[in-house]
Amino acid sequence: MSTPIVSAMLCTMLAIASPLPCSIDPTPLTHETFLVRLDGNENITSTSYRPDLHARQARPYQEAVEKGKKLWEMMRNPDENDQRGGKYTDLAKWGWVESQEKRLEIIQEKTGGLEEAFQACHLQFNEKTSTGISMVHKKDTIDSGKTYLASNLKPSFFRLEMFLTLCQATYAEYSSIFNAVGGAVVIYTAHSPAYMLEASGTTPSKDNMPGISHPSDVLYLTWKNYAPSTPLRYVFVRGITSQSQPTRDIIWQALRSDNPSLKAPPQGWKNRHMFKRPGQNGERKKCDEPFYAVLGTFNFRTIAYMIAQHREMFRGKVISSIYIWGEGDYLHGMAHVA
Repeated sequence: MSTPIVSAMLCTMLAIASPLPCSIDPTPLTHETFLVRLDGNENITSTSYRPDLHARQARPYQEAVEKGKKLWEMMRNPDENDQRGGKYTDLAKWGWVESQEKRLEIIQEKTGGLEEAFQACHLQFNEKTSTGISMVHKKDTIDSGKTYLASNLKPSFFRLEMFLTLCQATYAEYSSIFNAVGGAVVIYTAHSPAYMLEASGTTPSKDNMPGISHPSDVLYLTWKNYAPSTPLRYVFVRGITSQSQPTRDIIWQALRSDNPSLKAPPQGWKNRHMFKRPGQNGERKKCDEPFYAVLGTFNFRTIAYMIAQHREMFRGKVISSIYIWGEGDYLHGMAHVA
């Protein structure tokens, strides 16, 4: 896809259109499962978890570990020069269109399989406490820029060129259920503009990407708008998957590193596996690698970036633990922010 760029002299006069906080109860809850299609391109079915993944995925696993280490340090010591802000209305300026959902049956469908975890965290997801919010990038936007160049007429004069860059809709989507009462979010769809461009055969660049494109920024702005006075404590990822890297294989290897006897991911919340924050896994630094690996995957690094780059909201908090559990061939996860 070529990006139209219009250049004109200033004299042309361009017109621009314008329970207890942070407590987790281990009590299980029997539930019926509501499974939904994970996304428009991939639906996980009958995944085989092979014990030899240590050798097969050694490089991606180590890459995830290194990413996780950097993200952990970013959360603990946020860089003042890397802080991000913005307003909720900025999303619309960059082509994002919001839609809301309050129907109970839809909320239940999009959070199905997480009921035991909700009870343990003292959360209720219903039409009174929760709202489904989808952000879809489906409007073209125009970005303007200016460049001053030396004039060919006189050395003391400059000419001003104005550039208009058309950013076409990418149809990226970030969809979650927001629980402003309990301080929780359930993420169930996350397709970034970069991913959608690559899927269409286009290389992402600053010219064809919206000014707000990262899931961490969209999640932050949405939470700040709908729950400005409620701390975000729990971020659930329902149906963990990623087409850009072997996320599930990395998580499986992390599980096996912590428990080599595992033959498959632990089933159900009552059998969940907790990856503890660094420093709580023993004296050897190698013991922290499974946590780093899971933190470095797409699903959880989104949360880490949000915390690291918006310290005025999180005020020293980090992802203190990550929980992983299976539901048949599905994987679910939860990041506990404290």
